[in-house]
Amino acid sequence: MLRFTQAKKYELAISLLTFATDLKKHSSLEIKYMLIINKALAYYLTERQDECEKILNSEDWSACASIYKLAVAILRNEYDQAVSIIKDGSTQLTNVEFGEWPLFTKFRETQLFKDTYKEVYNKEFTYSEIRVMDFEDVLSEALNIQKELNPQKCTE
Repeated sequence: MLRFTQAKKYELAISLLTFATDLKKHSSLEIKYMLIINKALAYYLTERQDECEKILNSEDWSACASIYKLAVAILRNEYDQAVSIIKDGSTQLTNVEFGEWPLFTKFRETQLFKDTYKEVYNKEFTYSEIRVMDFEDVLSEALNIQKELNPQKCTE
């Protein structure tokens, strides 16, 4: 499901995650929470905060792991709470995860995030967006590279 949110295919992610979260049983509570957070995230990233909040309110997050508490805080735009969780180190997130996880998309844009990142990792945060490519894009790019390398062998 992360691949769909990274590729910004939010509606597909919402459909699949709705199916997955509606199942009566999940293999573990952790899987269930992960699916719920990712579904809320897809709504959050499509600016449908009411739907996101409704999903988050469907669970009691008080006894769950701090990674889920962090996700809930960010999805509720409670950035001060998120900073407290990040600083206590209980999530054990790496600096790479802050750049790759779509959960941090909006939070990364804030000065609060940049300051917190610098404090925790002793360096400035730099971000380059991950571009997820469709098969057709990969094929087209490969053909263009081939044409550049061997222009006389490639004819259309």
